[in-house]
Amino acid sequence: SNGGDVSPGNSPGVLTATGNYVQLSSGALDIEIGGATVGTQYDQLHTNGTAQLGGTLKVSLINGFTPTQVNSFVILLADLGISGSFATTNLPPGLHVVYETNDVRLVVPEPSAMVLCLLGSLTLLAQRRRRLRPLSRYAGVPMYSWEVEGQG
Repeated sequence: SNGGDVSPGNSPGVLTATGNYVQLSSGALDIEIGGATVGTQYDQLHTNGTAQLGGTLKVSLINGFTPTQVNSFVILLADLGISGSFATTNLPPGLHVVYETNDVRLVVPEPSAMVLCLLGSLTLLAQRRRRLRPLSRYAGVPMYSWEVEGQG
């Protein structure tokens, strides 16, 4: 059980644990990321048992590294499965935690489908023009309707 700080590797590196890893609410997992290669550029905790998570995840970027959407960092690997989640995450801006069956990874998410749909709708609206046209006259007063021109 971990009630203190665990910092895998030798800045960065891989820490391999035999058996189960239990992180208590008072524990912290400290991860450094300085590139996309596990063990030499970013930290990983690997256990051949299960991992039961709690406490804090602290992540820091090193060596001027800036993650992009193509990067995925498996920071914790548990051969027999993961349960729970970190109660607190201290992450650099843009990184998000993803919990999988046997690993915990950090990713830079891609723009959501909703944002892409919104952008597509705005593009279609920009291609259309609206103008006011006289429809007819009623008792000498012009009546107007909106006409939309463009792709429909």
